[in-house]
Amino acid sequence: MNDESNSQARDNEIVKYFSASLDRLSTATVVVGFIGPATVSMSNPEITLSYDSRRWIFVVVSSVYWLVTSYGLHITGKATLARGFR
Repeated sequence: MNDESNSQARDNEIVKYFSASLDRLSTATVVVGFIGPATVSMSNPEITLSYDSRRWIFVVVSSVYWLVTSYGLHITGKATLARGFR
């Protein structure tokens, strides 16, 4: 009986660790894909003002992609924490 409770406690800690790592990964994804390009465009306006429309579309689409990926990782971490590994 004691081994079973130790195993369950261990599994709970692994689930918490895994879901926290997914949440940290989602935060890093926001920084890399959204905050990084926004900072570059604000810190170097003479280069970003010379972008044509195709380049701006690429920047916007890739930023939206990174935000959606971050949200997916965050939701996956929350779901893993709520239900555990099954």
